[in-house]
Amino acid sequence: APLTASEQEAFYSRIGVHRVFRPANPTGHYELDLGVTMDYQVATKLMQLSVGDGGPHVVNWRNVVFSGRPTPFCATGPEEWNRVVPRAGSLRFDYVSGKPAGGGLKSDDGSGGVTGGGVEGIAASAEFSDAEVATFVAQFEAHGAGSLHYVSTGDSGGDHVGDLRVASVGRTFTCSQVVKVVRSLHVSEARCEAAVCLFGVCSDRGDNWWMVLDELRGLEQPRVVTRLGMPASHDKRKRL
Repeated sequence: APLTASEQEAFYSRIGVHRVFRPANPTGHYELDLGVTMDYQVATKLMQLSVGDGGPHVVNWRNVVFSGRPTPFCATGPEEWNRVVPRAGSLRFDYVSGKPAGGGLKSDDGSGGVTGGGVEGIAASAEFSDAEVATFVAQFEAHGAGSLHYVSTGDSGGDHVGDLRVASVGRTFTCSQVVKVVRSLHVSEARCEAAVCLFGVCSDRGDNWWMVLDELRGLEQPRVVTRLGMPASHDKRKRL
């Protein structure tokens, strides 16, 4: 029998970031216990990715705190590691990919997309159409309004922003489409997380990311800028 909503919530809570981690779009926030094998593997994979994942104005590992010691910026993990991930310690950081969106992005199994129900069942192709984006918007607006547990569980026991990350593997958005997604979300944490996770798959972010920043409210904007490390500017002449 399918898992109930409460069982889904418990399952997603226990596996954490592993449900939505995708090497094709690794940009996001991570809180890991390196004594746990799966967390150690995620940290190792991100270190491997960062070796060739730089770009203009991009520092891959940002706002790093390892075992209580802050290291605001580092290229491939804390310097004390010497590019060898330790087997113990708590790790909290933001990872930002410097690779351009598109260019033949593939899903983890090489198929170029994901399948399934709901938003995960959107057909795989290089770019999202406006009609497909409307599917996300409708789902988020229907489930998110007034929900205090919107980010972590949603009304159906799933993480809606996590679903968005999974569905976007191998796909690209335009900045105007990201604006529509962010606008459909009602909780600041979800709005920030959506902006961050879609930054890595936004095909025109070099010209139009200012549109997404402009959509963010109050303290949401500096929060996203701090996580991504971009120039805090709405000026579309500022290229990433």
